[in-house]
Amino acid sequence: MALIKCKECGKEYSDLAETCPNCGYSEKKAKEKETLCVSSSRKNKYAAGAFTWFFWFVGGQYIYLGLEGRATWYAAAAQNLIFISVFLPVFWIFLLVPIIQAILFCVMPQEKFDAKYNSKDSPRISAGRLPLVFLGIVIRSSIIMAILFFILSVIMR
Repeated sequence: MALIKCKECGKEYSDLAETCPNCGYSEKKAKEKETLCVSSSRKNKYAAGAFTWFFWFVGGQYIYLGLEGRATWYAAAAQNLIFISVFLPVFWIFLLVPIIQAILFCVMPQEKFDAKYNSKDSPRISAGRLPLVFLGIVIRSSIIMAILFFILSVIMR
């Protein structure tokens, strides 16, 4: 029998006891809860590929992966690229980027994907922050569009 220190209250108790007699903390229950939380928020590389394929124009893959800043910039650039592609079809080539990115997510080794997006410190976007993400997309898209119009007006003179 050995004494172990409780992670919750800091008092010592027997390693044979299932819970701390002082506060009721259970190491076993804490590990089960942590495992449940990690597995329920685990991201899937194929889902990331699907979000890239179907929702690239709003940065869906980055929203899914929890990369808020990258999602807003990517979506703003994508929406302006769509606008430019209407007038300059040569820019259609850039529309291959999300297709390539979707393929890269799907063929990425699982260990590399997990290390990058499923670690304990990997970012998460809560559902309550999604309106802010989309507001960021609108603002950044508007800024890029204003700059493009300014450049076009200078060139057209």
